[in-house]
Parts: sequence; C-alpha cells; structure tokens
Amino acid sequence: MVRKEAKLVQLACSQNAPEGRARWTLNLLTDKVVELAIVPATSRSTVGRVQKTFEASTSRNNGLFHRIETPPSYSDGGCA
Repeated sequence: MVRKEAKLVQLACSQNAPEGRARWTLNLLTDKVVELAIVPATSRSTVGRVQKTFEASTSRNNGLFHRIETPPSYSDGGCA
C-alpha cells in the first residue's frame, strides 16, 4: 500500500496539474489514480486521508509533501 500512496503523493506534488487547473483537487486525483491503474477503485475520502497523512510545506520543502511523524489523535477514540 505504501507504494500506491507514494504514487498518489508524487502525482499530487507534480507540477503537471490538468490543463486549465492551477493544482490538483481531490476529485481530479481520485479520477487520475484510477485512470492510471494505480488502484482499481477509490474514493475522495480515501485520497483525502492519504494526503492528510502528508503535510504540505511550500516554504520549507519547495511545495513537496512530507510524512507527519505523529498521526493525529482523537480524544473520543473515534475516526475523523
């Protein structure tokens, strides 16, 4: 799964957003990972969770995503 997540993040970080778009949206990324056969099917929420695991830092890392060392915790023990 890590390899598929890496491909998604690589795609999101690419400077090649679809024509007419300034950047990738969750909908565009969801459609593209299926189109490229990275995964057979996925949802916006899954793509969002993968991206949430990575934090954008345009000023320090040239717009690249980097992995957050500590996952978010939820006080009620539930999910996001």
